Amino acid sequence: MQPRHTLMLSLIALVLDFATGAALAAPTGLGLGVHGGYGASGDAESGSPLLGAQVELRPAALLGFVGAIAYKLDEDFTVTPAVGERVEYQAHSVPVSAMARLYLPLAALTPYATAGAQWRYIGYDFGDLEESLGNLEADTSDSAFGWLIGAGAEFASSSRLAMFLEARFEFIDADRDLGDADLADAEDFDYDQWSVIAGFTLYFGGE
Repeated sequence: MQPRHTLMLSLIALVLDFATGAALAAPTGLGLGVHGGYGASGDAESGSPLLGAQVELRPAALLGFVGAIAYKLDEDFTVTPAVGERVEYQAHSVPVSAMARLYLPLAALTPYATAGAQWRYIGYDFGDLEESLGNLEADTSDSAFGWLIGAGAEFASSSRLAMFLEARFEFIDADRDLGDADLADAEDFDYDQWSVIAGFTLYFGGE
């Protein structure tokens, strides 16, 4: 056999060995981890960071069930009173999510798709809005239920530790109502949002 053929076969064998070994080493078991990221609501003037933690039950390399909680820092929103200039208020939120991940093990890098449900607590700081608007009737907190979809990629540095990067869309209907406030202009208070998060998960009890 010619040397170049031997070299080619050796390279193919090495690649197959690496891919097979990485797929077999995909994390399984119970995982605990943390994440951080950035996201923005549809009607926000700007987005804000978020920090959170997650737990994952991964019975097989292809499938995981994830529960997560996070804190999303203040986002800025604005409305325009009938008389006066635009007024800004802030909203922060605590999303609690339950989702499933479907993994496609490919060597050390594993793409995945995710989908699930989300309950979100939303707190408001109206600031000067109450003084600027007539007939403002709004609670300082709210809760909403919605859905999320996303996709990401996982890098497993071992069978126990995995890092991930994920982009998701969250569809949240907060039903924000300002009563009979005297407004010249206002967005529809859309809290549907996108987020990009990164984190790591440490697994226990897998094979």
